[in-house]
Amino acid sequence: PPSAEVPVSAAAQAASFDRLRAGFALCQEAAALAPEAGGPLYHLGTVAQARGQHREAMALYERAAAAGVGPAHTRLGDYYNFGIGGVRADGDRALTAYRAATDLDDAAGMTTLAFMYRLGRGVARNSGDMIALFQAAADQGYHFAQFNLGQTYLTGEGVPGGADPALGIPNPRAAVPYLAQAARAGNMEAAWVLAGVYADGAEGVAPNAPSRLRWTRVAAQAGHPPAIAALAYLLEQGIG
Repeated sequence: PPSAEVPVSAAAQAASFDRLRAGFALCQEAAALAPEAGGPLYHLGTVAQARGQHREAMALYERAAAAGVGPAHTRLGDYYNFGIGGVRADGDRALTAYRAATDLDDAAGMTTLAFMYRLGRGVARNSGDMIALFQAAADQGYHFAQFNLGQTYLTGEGVPGGADPALGIPNPRAAVPYLAQAARAGNMEAAWVLAGVYADGAEGVAPNAPSRLRWTRVAAQAGHPPAIAALAYLLEQGIG
């Protein structure tokens, strides 16, 4: 399926490109046979973007967006948000694209729109809208939204002053399930943060040596260097 989500790892991104290479000719044929179908157009746009053919990529994404492909709106929003490929940055057009993606329930578009509200980019800063969008994307299983929502609950990251009692922030206990979901999906940054939470404890979360060991091991087995060193220490000291 079309997806504008951040790959969970370099290996996942490589696998995605392998699938695109394998299906490229079929996408071309599908686009020729059914030019109104958005999925093949989206994938052809992604190939063009990877090749640095940004004008062609945008044209394909625009056609896919017109066909109702939410991730295509997100990719167009990225072009205008970050000025990719020489495109002039335009916050208003980026915001319009991300909102269109959100209306189509695209998790990646929701997550980037959440960051717009966090940063006050094109909109007034609004922690409530930020959290609601992170939540909606996290509920779809998007690891990056789960991680950022967990971080917001854990430390108040992105909330002015780091705290908002009306929103129940910070709340480390509420952060743990989201960080765990992200880690289980393969987000090793989330696993490493969880290991730290269980090492030191936090409000509502007691230190837990076995859980510290578990998440340190998960991150270490994925090749995260600090986690590898930390795992050696835990094994040396018999912690967990």
